[in-house]
Amino acid sequence: MLHSVRLLLTVVGVFVATFASAQTVTHTIAEVQGELFSSPLIEQVVTIQGIVTAANDYSYFIQDGSGPWNGIYIYDNTNLPSVGDDVILQGEVSEYYDLTEISNITYFETVSSGNDLPAAVDLTTGFIGTSGEPYEGCLVKITNAACTNTDLGFGDAYFDDGTGDC
Repeated sequence: MLHSVRLLLTVVGVFVATFASAQTVTHTIAEVQGELFSSPLIEQVVTIQGIVTAANDYSYFIQDGSGPWNGIYIYDNTNLPSVGDDVILQGEVSEYYDLTEISNITYFETVSSGNDLPAAVDLTTGFIGTSGEPYEGCLVKITNAACTNTDLGFGDAYFDDGTGDC
């Protein structure tokens, strides 16, 4: 009987040690974004969770909901998540050319993969061009827009749906 008790304690001990390694989420993305043109948490270390909505070799975007203030850019040349991954990460909040981002990633965990993306919000180019800050880093949908300038530099372009450029 003593042997069975030791085995159970060993299994429980391993489970607790594994569970304890997960990071606790400290902020929502909306709290990191703030509701102004720059984050109220600049230079602070935060732990956030969200679904990867776009990814490339050195960065990705995540969202923890649909709508304004729920998306953020992650500069991370170490981890390579896929679109649809639910991730928890810890890093430092900064503003880079008026874009709120998290960099200097010190913790990264993929919670699950293949998740549905948050719903894209229908917006006009005129709204984005003048009042789009709340949707920075968020999935948006623009209908019937034409590209009016294909080369603004750094892969950027202007689009217009008849309501103004963005």
